[in-house]
Amino acid sequence: MPEATKTLNRLLNVLVVDDDPQVCLVIGESLKTLGCEVTRATSAQEAMKYVRTRRYDFALVDAVMPENDGIFLLGLLKSKKPDMPVIIYSGKAKMEMAVDAFRMGAADFIEKLDVFDRMKQLVTWFSELADKGVTKEKPGKKKKYRQDLERSAILAALERTRWNQKKAAQLVGMSYSTFRRRVKKYGLI
Repeated sequence: MPEATKTLNRLLNVLVVDDDPQVCLVIGESLKTLGCEVTRATSAQEAMKYVRTRRYDFALVDAVMPENDGIFLLGLLKSKKPDMPVIIYSGKAKMEMAVDAFRMGAADFIEKLDVFDRMKQLVTWFSELADKGVTKEKPGKKKKYRQDLERSAILAALERTRWNQKKAAQLVGMSYSTFRRRVKKYGLI
């Protein structure tokens, strides 16, 4: 079994959603070389059909798709499977899109060109989460995971606004006072 998933008793099940069948295929095949079982979907509707009948360790979803985009699909996935990590990627990434994705519960937001560079890291990360049992039964680990995501979104907003806390608070949709408390909590300033 490939190194990234050798500690698991099972393969990671990954859902890949991209409206471009070629991109979907290439990402899927790359994940298979890392020892993952992959389901490919080319639309939000097709992805939801699979999600109703199968459990996934994580999903990789293109942000920009016709009809229902990846952010819309993220909302659907989180409503049906709130514990399933969803990584959004985009070739047309904008900060506002990333912030929206994080607000809706995305585990990460990656530029499309970085997907292949980050793939082994993602598989290793989710393998470790599966090994540690980050599930409903382990609320402490889920809380830490969510805090890590929030910290990342705040840091990205600060960098985007050149460390202007008022603008960054608006960007992530927090009151200024809450934002300052979180910045202090996470030791960002």
